[in-house]
Amino acid sequence: MKTRLALYTLMMSLSLAAFCPGSGRAADEKDDTPDLGAALVDDSIDEGYRPSGNVVVIGRFWDAQPSGIAILCDHRLVLGFPRSLHDHDGPRLALFDHGKLTPFPNAESQGRFVSPLGMTVDASGQLWVLDEGILADKGTVPGAARLIHIDPVRARIVEEIPLAAPALRSDSHPNDVRIDLTHGDRGVAFITDSSLTVHPALIVVDIATGVQRRILADTGPVMPRHGFLAVLDGKASRYNPDKPTMAQAGG
Repeated sequence: MKTRLALYTLMMSLSLAAFCPGSGRAADEKDDTPDLGAALVDDSIDEGYRPSGNVVVIGRFWDAQPSGIAILCDHRLVLGFPRSLHDHDGPRLALFDHGKLTPFPNAESQGRFVSPLGMTVDASGQLWVLDEGILADKGTVPGAARLIHIDPVRARIVEEIPLAAPALRSDSHPNDVRIDLTHGDRGVAFITDSSLTVHPALIVVDIATGVQRRILADTGPVMPRHGFLAVLDGKASRYNPDKPTMAQAGG
């Protein structure tokens, strides 16, 4: 079955219908019935299933799974289409406008992307794309994980910074990236490694030199919390690395 995904954008209105947790009764409607265990009920509610009325569908994708998203300084919308979960024949990085996808920065450059995942626009308007370097049914592609710098105005790839050991492990999963231009000669990239196993960390890259180091590896701030309860598509799952029942996440 083809993957059916929808891309949503928030509208300006933040007005929400006021309902009591766990009931369909309006918040200002009187109810003499004692609310026993209200705190427990409130903790178990998946807020994503409540109607909000402040979102609109702007695109649907049937044959690819969009993940990374960035808005350029000229308000163009860039989407990444990773291939780690599902391979596809469409563009790997593209501009999205009124339902149409246009390969970005151009069609010729698409072969330089293996599986673009995270992306961000820095303070100077440059686009940075993190390629996780993982393919469906093939796993990690040696040497494919990299940070890609794109000039949106000139529509060209400026540079590629490969991620390598010891900052990158064999079980690494480069997931997302942010750029800080206030440190170093040209800035510093902070990359989240959510790990394909149980060894997450942050990877710090000096953009000018390409020097990389791994920090906070296996420490509390980056480690998942055992027993964490998540509700995905209405199904509750608890985090247990020995018996995984929930999708891995990063950020």
